[in-house]
Amino acid sequence: MFEVRSPGNTQTEMDKKLVFYDSYSVEDYYLYDLDKGDLSGWLRRENRLDMVNRS
Repeated sequence: MFEVRSPGNTQTEMDKKLVFYDSYSVEDYYLYDLDKGDLSGWLRRENRLDMVNRS
């Protein structure tokens, strides 16, 4: 799953989406924040979405 965060998205909304995707066993989730130019990612490990380490 790849999602682009728009300026109208709240942090609470984004947190709820992550919980939703985790509960439905999505294998990976990537979120790009246009305002910050930031890409975050989570991969399913040991039955839950775990944030990918950034370098």
